[in-house]
Amino acid sequence: MILVCGEALVDLVEVPGGSGAPMLRSLPGGSPANAAVALARLGEDVALCTRLGEDACGDLVRQYLERNGVDLSYVVTAAEPTTLALVSLSSGGDARYSFYFDATAGACWQPGDVPAPSASFEAVHLGSMALASLAGRRVLGDFVASLGEQVTISLDPNVRLNVVADPSQYRADLERLVGRADLIRVSGDDLELLYPDRPVEASGAAWAGLGSRLLVVSRGAAGPLVFFRDECFSVSSPVIEVVDTVGAGDTYSAALLHCFAQAGLLAERLAGADRQDLDTALAYAAAAASITCERQGADPPTAAEVAARLALPPESGS
Repeated sequence: MILVCGEALVDLVEVPGGSGAPMLRSLPGGSPANAAVALARLGEDVALCTRLGEDACGDLVRQYLERNGVDLSYVVTAAEPTTLALVSLSSGGDARYSFYFDATAGACWQPGDVPAPSASFEAVHLGSMALASLAGRRVLGDFVASLGEQVTISLDPNVRLNVVADPSQYRADLERLVGRADLIRVSGDDLELLYPDRPVEASGAAWAGLGSRLLVVSRGAAGPLVFFRDECFSVSSPVIEVVDTVGAGDTYSAALLHCFAQAGLLAERLAGADRQDLDTALAYAAAAASITCERQGADPPTAAEVAARLALPPESGS
């Protein structure tokens, strides 16, 4: 099983109203929740460890996750209300977020909210706003440390400095997690937020030097910058008609994990991955993310849809 840890929330997305005034549409979201759904649609056995309020928003998210085949065994019913995000889209489809985060379920992690270390977890994926709160960083950081050296750790920081109380402490804590992660996807925008005084390429190289097997820096239409062992190279992105970018990075991370799981490389923390494995995974992840970008909202594809995009034989059971 792949375990995803982090927030699940409700996105309140601005959409045109009948009178021309904007209206809000409620949609399940949150970067880790999106990644869990993407993994499930690609055919992986996946569970989500998250905190949801016992409210209408929490019910909306639970029902969405269950419909998509995500295991809810590690979903905690929190005393706090479910976290909310207000989402507005630019004319080019880029999303801008503001959050109702403090004192909500997504901010108030407790040590008992995470499962006991288990050999059944082939990989653990985490990141985003769950790491923006000090409580979340401590709980999830301790959980990762408790897993030992046998579990693949995947990290997508999805930086939200607007809800971080102490940016310097956040950077230091994040760098410790980077040092344990085997697979990292981070956007160029994230690295610019964290390290505004140096180029994205230098920040990516610095993170790669902390010990990850693979680090992918997403750069939108410019294509990702990839750090793999001693190599650094760029990859072109598919040319598509972007509707919006919501959930694209989450889909990319999930697709990478899916490819490495199918290749049997998670059990050894990607140690046996070669350049052919990597090229296959990067192409697959780009195709999956491009399909998400062509749709409204975080709506990741199935394995059959990605196979059709790549003209691959469909995977068993997809």
